[in-house]
Amino acid sequence: MNVCYVGKGNNDELVRSVLVDNLGFKLLGKGMQFSNNFRFRWTQTSSEVNYMNFVEGKHIVNHISNSSKILTNKLSTLEVLNELKNNMYIEQVKSEIFKSTDEFVPETYRLDVASDLR
Repeated sequence: MNVCYVGKGNNDELVRSVLVDNLGFKLLGKGMQFSNNFRFRWTQTSSEVNYMNFVEGKHIVNHISNSSKILTNKLSTLEVLNELKNNMYIEQVKSEIFKSTDEFVPETYRLDVASDLR
């Protein structure tokens, strides 16, 4: 059975109703907000997520670590995705979720990199 934690705020009533009523999730009991026994975690702030115990493919959270520095800046996002692509190519990083960043990132050129202008 899938277990979830839905914290107060951040449209928690909608999220709770979708997860519990529509998808059949079971809510973690009161006092279990720090438990790592969940499939989905919906919180008000990223500080409520324990990234040290986050397991890719097992846990889903509504806050992504470093998102304010990476995902809100196009250049930073592109650099992180290129680094991920290179690390996956040399098999330093493996993912069960996707095989390549090419699956969701179109071919991209940077105007501040001379080699991309040719």
